Amino acid sequence: MKTSLTWNINKIKMKRILLIASLTCFITGSAICQDKKWSLTECIDHALQENTSIKQGQLSNDVTALTLEQSKANLIPTLSASGSQGFNFGRTVDPHTNTYVSQDNITNNFSVSSSYNLFTGFQTLNTIKMNELNLKSGTLDLEKTKKDVTLNVTLAYLQVLYAYEQVEQAKSQVESTQSQVDKTQILVNAGTLPIGSLYTVQSQLATDKYSEVNAENQLSISKVNLMQLMELPVLPVFDVVRPDLSSLIIESSNKLNSDSIYLKALKVQPDIASAELKVSSAETNLKISKGALYPRLSLSTGISSAYSNKGTAVFEQQLKDNLSESVRLNLSIPIFSQKLLSTNIKKSRIGINSIQLTALDTRNQLRKNIEQAFEDMIAAENNFVAVQNQLVSTETSYNDSKRKYELGMITATDYLIAKNNYSTALSNLIHAKYNYLFTIKILDFYQGNPIKL
Repeated sequence: MKTSLTWNINKIKMKRILLIASLTCFITGSAICQDKKWSLTECIDHALQENTSIKQGQLSNDVTALTLEQSKANLIPTLSASGSQGFNFGRTVDPHTNTYVSQDNITNNFSVSSSYNLFTGFQTLNTIKMNELNLKSGTLDLEKTKKDVTLNVTLAYLQVLYAYEQVEQAKSQVESTQSQVDKTQILVNAGTLPIGSLYTVQSQLATDKYSEVNAENQLSISKVNLMQLMELPVLPVFDVVRPDLSSLIIESSNKLNSDSIYLKALKVQPDIASAELKVSSAETNLKISKGALYPRLSLSTGISSAYSNKGTAVFEQQLKDNLSESVRLNLSIPIFSQKLLSTNIKKSRIGINSIQLTALDTRNQLRKNIEQAFEDMIAAENNFVAVQNQLVSTETSYNDSKRKYELGMITATDYLIAKNNYSTALSNLIHAKYNYLFTIKILDFYQGNPIKL
């Protein structure tokens, strides 16, 4: 009983210790995370380091590198050695007299052999070339994956910055409306405005607070999306560095056109170069298939010896007496292979056509994406300019309505219409600015320009 009680007490103490330790780790970790603000470069670097697709691509390239190494090693002659020991009982052939004897004996055999392919229809050399092309193609595919991850993280990062500005704008509207509620209360108390005006403005305040909550929720969702792209566990205290985008230089669209961007993209996009290498690899594979039609010539050499405990000479002498050396040239000429070779050649040709179509589709898809991205950029730029102009006019109207409302010259409804128009224009400007940045960064991506803020 005493033992059981002691165990329970110790168990309770252990739970307390673990709980305190967990809370300490959590608090400490939270403090560290609160101090940590992720820059765009840090977000991209973390995503590139932890992304599983990138890791899988690297492993695939490692296997291809090993395959290439093995194909090069096939140019080296083979060398092997063997040895055996035999026990013969009863009637057997004496290896020295070549006659039957009825004695038990022990024999040893030793041999060393080597072979080398003198000619294989250039298949070995073409296999090396094909594996080199495959490795280069795989490296470019990995680079394409890294570029895609970089672009996605950048866009997600911009989405967080956009959400932050939306939150700030929503908070500003709440503060502005709250200030107007306070002023309206004073005017109502003074008899300048009817009580209905206060109710109308208070209703607008509730609406603005609702918009603020939605903006904060969208900010949280944007952060979660960014953390997931970074392969980072979701942390409630995650935050990012907010650069000053006002100094960001955006090139005028007049200096760009989709054709020039496409021509540049053809030279810098890794998936385009990878597609071309895959075509070359398929063409080399056809040469390998054709190489099977050629005669094959190989050279083999060997040396062997044997020993028997029934022999009259000592071990070393027997090895010398039984020494045998050989050199062989082996020629193999394919005559009929049940259409296997011709079928492989036809399959290789079909494979070339298929990969050529894939390469063409890759180029066409790139062109379409650039054309669409360019038109999106033009539309975003025009929209950004239009919204800026709209904001100027709505701000003027709002300031005039605010003055008139405080003088009792217009109703609260008229004032709120002007206020909401101004609020909408501010929100539209934020959206237009980031939409413009999104399209610019996508075009930078296609041109191979460094993605930075």
